[in-house]
Amino acid sequence: MFVRLNFQKKGLPHTHMLIWLHLNFKCRTTEDVDSIVSAEIPDKFTDPICYEIVSKFMIHGPCGLANPKSQRINEGVC
Repeated sequence: MFVRLNFQKKGLPHTHMLIWLHLNFKCRTTEDVDSIVSAEIPDKFTDPICYEIVSKFMIHGPCGLANPKSQRINEGVC
């Protein structure tokens, strides 16, 4: 398994992982992947600090035709 921890432009840690699986355990469909990988937004009321951080730095709003002035637009593509 290869793991590399690095930081985004805004300084938040994230990781890139490359994992080799035995043929019997490979994910072959999106449903296979969804059964083992998940992400959750922290609860706004029980963990307001984490909710604010995730909402501010980890989720971007609409882009493309819905918001052509988005910072994520590069030559007309999100």
